[in-house]
Amino acid sequence: MTEYIQFFMAHSLLFIALLVVLVLLIANEVHAQWSAASRCSSQKLVQMMNHDQASVIDIREKTDYRAGKIIGSKNIPSTDLLKKINELDKSKTVVLVCGNGQQSQKQAQALKKQGLNVYYLGGGITAWRNDNMPLDK
Repeated sequence: MTEYIQFFMAHSLLFIALLVVLVLLIANEVHAQWSAASRCSSQKLVQMMNHDQASVIDIREKTDYRAGKIIGSKNIPSTDLLKKINELDKSKTVVLVCGNGQQSQKQAQALKKQGLNVYYLGGGITAWRNDNMPLDK
């Protein structure tokens, strides 16, 4: 035990640097967990919609949206979403939908930073179709 104490005393700067790096890694991980947007499944989205808890925003381009959309969803293309943030009902949870879930995840994180309660549909409209959920054309 005394050998460890002697080592730490002889290499105190190294020990302090190691502690700082460890604290920064933990802080980064905690921040990532708090700032990450939540993912929801098709079933969870249906549950939120049925209880009138969610506004579904489809961020795909208009042509993709018109080809097949979730019933009751609103189309705000990804490029316009942050500009039209005031159009969103902030009293409800917002669920973003894109083609495969990647773009909606990024946009959901941006909206979360704006203070909205936001989810994204994991797998996007592709997962919705694969789960045999209805689409409106």
